[in-house]
Amino acid sequence: MGQTIKSLFAASAVIFAASAALAGEPVAIVERTQAVSADIAAMDTLRTGQVLDLKRDGRLVIGYVNSCIRETIVGGTVRIGKDESRVENGRV
Repeated sequence: MGQTIKSLFAASAVIFAASAALAGEPVAIVERTQAVSADIAAMDTLRTGQVLDLKRDGRLVIGYVNSCIRETIVGGTVRIGKDESRVENGRV
């Protein structure tokens, strides 16, 4: 990844973290998706309590802003938490 892209991503993360602190709702950012049935894409923000259905072969990579946890989730139903996800019928 080029230095410019890394810098842009870091700046975006700082802005996102600041806005999350003010709004109190967005807690994570989508890094990558593959075969996800939910209407989400890379760089979308995720909110506490949001539920995503990945089906059996869906793959989702998300990064939590406050806890710095990065999750790769395959399949199942994902409930977005404050610092990490709860996954049913899938794996993290």
